Amino acid sequence: MRDKYHIASLAPTAEFASAVVEMLREAATWTADRGFPTWCGESFTVAEQLGLAEAGELVGGFDAGRLVASMRLQRTDRIHWSNDPPGEALYVHKLVVRRCAAGTGWPRRLLDWAMTRVAEQQAQFLRLDTFPFGPLPALYEQHGFLRVGSEPDFIAGRWIVRMEKPSNFRTHIV
Repeated sequence: MRDKYHIASLAPTAEFASAVVEMLREAATWTADRGFPTWCGESFTVAEQLGLAEAGELVGGFDAGRLVASMRLQRTDRIHWSNDPPGEALYVHKLVVRRCAAGTGWPRRLLDWAMTRVAEQQAQFLRLDTFPFGPLPALYEQHGFLRVGSEPDFIAGRWIVRMEKPSNFRTHIV
């Protein structure tokens, strides 16, 4: 019997890319309507999502076969974590859950899946950046992420808080 919930890298298909764009735009509208705008929904394109899927960086969460959540999991972040040594961390971006699946545990499932990839690649951290205002920093703290630095950073034209979750894997120098 197959599990109801499934997480996997998304195949580079127009169907998946379109669904991710739809989710990102839905989330952008929802957060803006509640006073903590996260993204400009119109900035997301199917071509961009296809490129991410082709690079193996687009992850999907499925509930009974339907795509209900997504995130980008990348090996580098040259904008928000530009001083990181290669291989030290994996980076989560654009974690999104359809409103119809809100409250069903998708952030934890996706972040746990990402932590497994961190351990497999023998990296030390799972890192992300998020807006310092609104509920998102607290959401990530509930999932074991720690803030890096005591104050928000102004990077690439916006305020962010950088957060990381240590892996159980540690490099041992003998």
